Amino acid sequence: MGYMAQGPEYTQVEPWTAPDRQQRVIDDFKNPAKPPAFLIVKSMLLTGFDAPAEQVLYLDRGMKEAELLQAIARVNRPAAGLAGAKKCGYVIDYVGITNHLTKALKAYAEEDIEGVLKKLETDQVANLRTRLARVRTVFTDSNVTPGTSDEAMEDCVELLADGQLRDRFETELHLFLSTVDTVLPMPQAGPSLPAAKLFTEIAKHVRRRYRDTGDFDPSLYGEKVRELIDEHMTSLGVDTILPPISITDPDYQARVARLSPRARASEMEHAIRHHISLHMDEDPTRYRRLSERLEQILADHRGNWEQQAFALADFLEKIKTEDSERDRGDSSALNRVESALYNLLAEETATGGIIDQQQGQRLAEFSRQLYELAVARATRKDF
Repeated sequence: MGYMAQGPEYTQVEPWTAPDRQQRVIDDFKNPAKPPAFLIVKSMLLTGFDAPAEQVLYLDRGMKEAELLQAIARVNRPAAGLAGAKKCGYVIDYVGITNHLTKALKAYAEEDIEGVLKKLETDQVANLRTRLARVRTVFTDSNVTPGTSDEAMEDCVELLADGQLRDRFETELHLFLSTVDTVLPMPQAGPSLPAAKLFTEIAKHVRRRYRDTGDFDPSLYGEKVRELIDEHMTSLGVDTILPPISITDPDYQARVARLSPRARASEMEHAIRHHISLHMDEDPTRYRRLSERLEQILADHRGNWEQQAFALADFLEKIKTEDSERDRGDSSALNRVESALYNLLAEETATGGIIDQQQGQRLAEFSRQLYELAVARATRKDF
């Protein structure tokens, strides 16, 4: 984009030199959701041009002093509100302006310009190697070697059952992936890309296994990393392999059945823990009982993955069956609230942990009446 001479030979570029058209293109450039992605200008858009989305400046002509400072400042606008918010601006120098820039910056106090200009091939590439090493040590410090095999992947996932270690991994991975996004597409990033793919795959497995808040989101680390990881996860079919969050999902058992016995047992253990945690407030007595039964199964079959997985699968089906019966119910059955009341009363009144049939019927009837009374009171207009 630039102002050009008029004449028949310039007809093909005339639409791009019309002031109204130029302004529309400039306005669209400021919006990351719209094209164009590049603007080519000559002695334009320097003073006062504010486009936070602009991150890369390509220089192919010499500049000095104020003009040079104005040019590089175009990519220095904060853009925290944008997806994949930029952490810095990039200047791709085809003509060698570094010395001119150093001279221009001498007009400012040293503390004001400290760290303003960094070379990617030195500072950030060195950071990339250091931060990758720190991610690895999360595992190697515990004698676990990260790898792509099912066994190696499961070793990593099980190691991160420790919440504090999981937090450390997330922190180190964030620093590493953010640096990868900064260095890309420079070839120096190449050796670190297999590790970036591996550790994000581990992170996705870990988040799904332990039901951490939200699924793994590669867009948090920058647009280039997001594209890299999305392509990798799609090629592996990770989302079609990992079991869903909820044990009530129709695909849950089929997905779990594809896992190794060790991974299957661990997955079902944490799925049941998550289910109990979600519903504990609905019926504390029942879900405490389920929690105790879970711990008993784990203790009875500790180290025997085949038996543990079999017992947990049976237990999980019983939970789902009970839930289904409670949801479906009939006129003689207790609803969820009545059942929770019944369990609390039974826990307090049982003799030796046993409720006989007659006592059970009385407790059930009392639970129904108490629920009906509560509903009637709560729905009164003057309540």
